Amino acid sequence: MRAIKVPHRLKMSIIFLLFISLLVPTAQSVRFGRLLFASPTTHHRTHPLRRRPTVSSASDPGDLPTNFEFICRDPPVASPFLRDVQWMDISSDGLPPDDGAPPQRWQRTMPLYPLPCVHLPDRTSTATLVNLELRNIRMALDLDAPDRRAPPLFCAVLVAADSGRIAKVGTILRAVNVDVQYQTGCGGIGHDGIHDVRRAVVTAVPEGLTTIQKIRNPEAWEGSRSSYLLAEVEEGDCGEGINSVMTSTGGEGFAAWIYGQVRSIYVAEAERGDGGGPDPLLPPAAARSIREELRPLLPEDFGPGKFWSAASLFQSLCHTVREGRVATLRADVDEKLVKSALSKGGGLRLPIRLRDVDEKTRRDIRLMQESEARDYIATGMDPALNFQAIISAKGHLERLDTLTQIMCSELQRLQKKGYSIDVSGE
Repeated sequence: MRAIKVPHRLKMSIIFLLFISLLVPTAQSVRFGRLLFASPTTHHRTHPLRRRPTVSSASDPGDLPTNFEFICRDPPVASPFLRDVQWMDISSDGLPPDDGAPPQRWQRTMPLYPLPCVHLPDRTSTATLVNLELRNIRMALDLDAPDRRAPPLFCAVLVAADSGRIAKVGTILRAVNVDVQYQTGCGGIGHDGIHDVRRAVVTAVPEGLTTIQKIRNPEAWEGSRSSYLLAEVEEGDCGEGINSVMTSTGGEGFAAWIYGQVRSIYVAEAERGDGGGPDPLLPPAAARSIREELRPLLPEDFGPGKFWSAASLFQSLCHTVREGRVATLRADVDEKLVKSALSKGGGLRLPIRLRDVDEKTRRDIRLMQESEARDYIATGMDPALNFQAIISAKGHLERLDTLTQIMCSELQRLQKKGYSIDVSGE
């Protein structure tokens, strides 16, 4: 096997993860499935939260939120890079002013779109955002206004569910289509422009990374529900320029090998397809196309020119693993909700909401959600914070290092579950 040069900075952080065990049990039988989120769809109802840092503060009792700032302050052992994620208050003045020197890159003002997920600057992908909240509907309508002179750009940025703060690095998206859907019986926009709109679906493509310099109207976040945020942003470095190719090292080959090991385990179990087992790797509904979606990658796919597509593919896998956990949690939550509702006697009224059941059931469900969320975060397959760390990293090498650590952590997790790796490299 051809030797692969591994950058020194990677060795200490991942060699223990890879070769902790050479003798592992026979692989388990697990049902697999389709990658569910290659093109993320976001149903957005973000509100500013000022709660204590717990993982059970999501409004949906069957959800598994991971966008918590407190996790970055005390990250899991497998994710030390989360400490490098920087946050800012929406109500603050942003970054301190410079010494008066002209900016190194362009600066402009654009709508700011806080989200509980992370969009990567993969220009081969598209994102679909389903806007239900008034401020987001107004932003969508403004982006699609026929008399708009500025490009239809906006900045998607991760918002912390516990602190309400936002990450300092976001992704610029360009709206390419806005589908406005009206309330029943309404054939057009109402007198104030938005109240007859039921939802606005925005299809967007990534343009690049950006650093948020300042929030121009922080009062809009906690004030009027029909006003959206505007931010002064500065162009970031995606590492895709012509000169960035010069930074390529042997780390790309090593990352491709790690990815290949993880992929081979998922694809092999997808091909077996002989049962889900007590702890399946992926939701059974995804079994039909895991082999096609989780495509092989070469070292050059992890180079500066194609890195974001490779990162986006692995993020899709993380989204799918998360959805499997969510499906299991929701089934358990629904069982408790139905049991509590039936205990009251009489007919069963649907839907059953958390506020409709007794206090003990609500407490049990919150504890169940918190326990499952902590277990999931510990797997290292988080599609939010891990990939925020990647877009926050400085330059291609640091991003490659972070993605490699994420993939190594998953390989170690699979080893502990009894899956074997191919150390021969053939």
